[in-house]
Amino acid sequence: MHEDIRRLIKQNIDCILTGEVGQLVEFYETNSSLLNENSLEIENFFVNSAYKNFFQTNCAEEFLNLLNKNTCIYCNRNYTLAIVKGRTRAEIDHWLPKTHFPIFAVSFYNLIPSCHSCNHLKGAGEDAEWWVKNHKEIANPYSDKGTFDFNYTFSKSKNEFEITFENVSNPKIRRMIKENRLREIYSAHREFELRDLHELRLKYPDNYLKDLLAKTFSTSISEEEKYRLIFGIDKNEENFHKRPLSKFKNDIIKKLLSL
Repeated sequence: MHEDIRRLIKQNIDCILTGEVGQLVEFYETNSSLLNENSLEIENFFVNSAYKNFFQTNCAEEFLNLLNKNTCIYCNRNYTLAIVKGRTRAEIDHWLPKTHFPIFAVSFYNLIPSCHSCNHLKGAGEDAEWWVKNHKEIANPYSDKGTFDFNYTFSKSKNEFEITFENVSNPKIRRMIKENRLREIYSAHREFELRDLHELRLKYPDNYLKDLLAKTFSTSISEEEKYRLIFGIDKNEENFHKRPLSKFKNDIIKKLLSL
């Protein structure tokens, strides 16, 4: 490895490994010429040796266990639990893609537990400069907080559903929805969970969902337990990550109960 790049890495190793995304981008901007000139050497060290040969083999499982997120951080549709020791169901997405930023291949705040779909559908941008320009406009799972609500429209004539997003708290969340393809991803559930819940509400003279929640179990069971037992989801936002589709179903059920 070229002495200049070796010195740069040694002097900035803390930032490279533990810097938040904004710090990583700032580091890249400051040193882009040197990084690009030595991109092949950097890729061989950080991507091939550090990430693929060391981190994935020796650290990935422990890393995911310490984060303690049961489902994909991006979509909350799929479990990311270990099936057998030494293997995980989760994939690790590089928020700043390692194809454009190989030096951040093992940067903690650049590693996002995700499902296979999200890891491959998430936008990679055109190049490193695209991310330098746009990273502040996209919500990052570690550093940006925000909310939105799932909703839907239904066309009786076509017998079709369309997923919509409402009450988006800020532009970063809206951009995240776009770049992570959440509309496309959740559209795959229109004919399953959404239609089932919709028909539970409309195929009975009264609001059957309300009856399920009010009359199925004794009053000694909490509302959170009812949601878990009836719908297989967690009701409290801080526990959404524990079971797939918790956010989506909670939002849809809330709408249906109000009809």
